[in-house]
Amino acid sequence: MRFLEAWREFWFRPASLERLALFRILLMTLVCVEFIAYEPMLLAGAELAASRVEGAFWNPIFAVSALGLEPPSPELARSVMTVGSIAAACGLLGLLSNLSCAVAGACLVYAAAMVYSFEKVHHDKAALAFTLAVLPFAPIGARWSLDAAILRVLRAWRGGAAPDNSARSQFALFPLRFTQVTLALGYGAAGASKLIVAGPQWANGYTLMSFLAEFDMPATPWFAGGVERMMLFSVFALGVQLGFPSILFWPRLAWFFVPAVVLNHVINWLTLDTGPYASLWFLTIAFVPLERVSAWVRAALRSRRWRRRVLGVMAPLAPAALMSWMWFTHYLPAWSAAVFVPAAATVLLRFSRRRRMRVAFDPRRRRSRVLAAVAETLDWSQRFELQARSSAASIADASVWHVDAAGRTARLPALALLRQLPLLAPLAWLWPSRPRVRPRPDETSAA
Repeated sequence: MRFLEAWREFWFRPASLERLALFRILLMTLVCVEFIAYEPMLLAGAELAASRVEGAFWNPIFAVSALGLEPPSPELARSVMTVGSIAAACGLLGLLSNLSCAVAGACLVYAAAMVYSFEKVHHDKAALAFTLAVLPFAPIGARWSLDAAILRVLRAWRGGAAPDNSARSQFALFPLRFTQVTLALGYGAAGASKLIVAGPQWANGYTLMSFLAEFDMPATPWFAGGVERMMLFSVFALGVQLGFPSILFWPRLAWFFVPAVVLNHVINWLTLDTGPYASLWFLTIAFVPLERVSAWVRAALRSRRWRRRVLGVMAPLAPAALMSWMWFTHYLPAWSAAVFVPAAATVLLRFSRRRRMRVAFDPRRRRSRVLAAVAETLDWSQRFELQARSSAASIADASVWHVDAAGRTARLPALALLRQLPLLAPLAWLWPSRPRVRPRPDETSAA
């Protein structure tokens, strides 16, 4: 019984819905980029296979062969990429979240399997395929999604019961935990196979030096320049792979192993020309408590110790800069940076105000309920503290009100409220609107 309870606690312990939503957004962003990166390779392979000319290569991987799949036609390849890209964008926005993520995952796995059958087989999509397979079985659209926003606004319009505002769910952890276990098994098996096949001698430095002799990458000469240097890196790589599964039992070790895994892949990329393998090490975000990152960064920036302040800046900025450099250098056009403006505005607004703005609304009035529901669903930066109040006739013309620290209220125009939200954040910076506070002695409040 204790084992069963521990097993259930491991997979289905109540976890943050916000963390799951952030994981969905980041994962679907990665999937969108993967579609852009894979489209030329898939179309080139499909056109060569359809032309039946010399040089067309088709060596199906085991899964493709077992399912009896044939090379896709150019038309089918384009359709798969188009449908998958649209589904990934919908999954990112949280529109029909579960269905969109399922379709995007199926299309990406199909595209990757076909590309592997046309070209050299890699394993960078293995963990991503498992994650995409289980993601739709969790409440991924419960937070930070158009699904949640539409449902909340419709309920507010109809005057029905408010949606469930619980911040945690026993099913929210499952995709994250499944990803963690997949990565732990993958990295642990990679380290164990080295010991089983070659033994401890694999880390003598000469093994990696022989591998590096076949490549001429920018960092290869320096790393391969001495056997002692190669020995240190071999021990580091082997230790990271063998020790990575320990994160499942001691989560705080992620502070070391997650950056170490990323560093290991980057060094391999710069020396062995393996490619970035971003779809593999990007998934280590499953070990990061994403819902606590902003609070941790704020606490670090307010610290008196300069080392902690530096860490508070570098911990989120370094991986974001690495991914941005890689995506915009190799895959994304410069104009696509505009798509990330809402995300940047969310972060800036979240750190720009220490005290949340208290906003009151009248639950008896439809317009007031709907406006409050819109503000609550789009309040990604946690700018507002909404309060339900019953208003007197003197302020019945207002839909929402600003409440200051003394409890006094002022009419808050709807546009001024919406300017504080991430999607309209530039308006807040260009045309700031501050409510004029006036005491309302005839106001009564209700819980």
